[in-house]
Amino acid sequence: TYNWDNKYNTAVLQVTPASTSTYMLTVTDAKGCTAQGSTIVETNKTLSVSLGSDFIICKDQSTSLSPLVGSNAGGLSYAWSTGAKTASITATGDVARTYSVTVSDNAFCTGSASVNMQVRALPVINLPGQTPDCQGNTIPLNPALDPAKGPYTYRWSTGANTSTLSVNISTDQTVGLTVTDSYKCVGIASTSVIALPNPMVSLPTSSTACSNQSLALTAKPSGGPPGYSYAWSTGATGATLSRT
Repeated sequence: TYNWDNKYNTAVLQVTPASTSTYMLTVTDAKGCTAQGSTIVETNKTLSVSLGSDFIICKDQSTSLSPLVGSNAGGLSYAWSTGAKTASITATGDVARTYSVTVSDNAFCTGSASVNMQVRALPVINLPGQTPDCQGNTIPLNPALDPAKGPYTYRWSTGANTSTLSVNISTDQTVGLTVTDSYKCVGIASTSVIALPNPMVSLPTSSTACSNQSLALTAKPSGGPPGYSYAWSTGATGATLSRT
């Protein structure tokens, strides 16, 4: 006969302990001889699993996620919300999302964790594709960044680290800018600075006219982009100046 803890008389005892428990068994044969034994049943524990704090990642960048698992029985297996079964995964900054993982060990203990990922847009640099201006002029380049998403650091291809850059136009050149925001997100842009040739004007060195006769002086410009304007010392603004 069988006697479990003076309660049950079956050879097999089904148990569902809520916590670690000890079970005593007394076996008696036909002659009244007895033997006793005991067993300890340990309940499975929930694994401590962490993916760290929620985080922000720059657009199109990536980072590795690996769960930190507390005391366990070894033989860990992983099930990620992405479908991956590996110990770590790569999170890519395409859209905001939540990553979750469930970890199991050899004792069938499990634990889960999740982390929220936000995606930050890269700095938008507003530089024109081309910046034409007259040769010899100095022009300012201003990236016009959104101040609400600052502060920013600047690195121009000239070596300057100011928010705006003054460029002296001597020859055609390309000016690049790299901007980094407070989250280490990087934006890159460039502009082609085009040196326009200054116009040249042809006038006679001197002109002779009789008293009270009219004389026409005509400016003959060349070079530079078309669309000339004129400013004579007399205040006239046409290509030809008539004097009497």
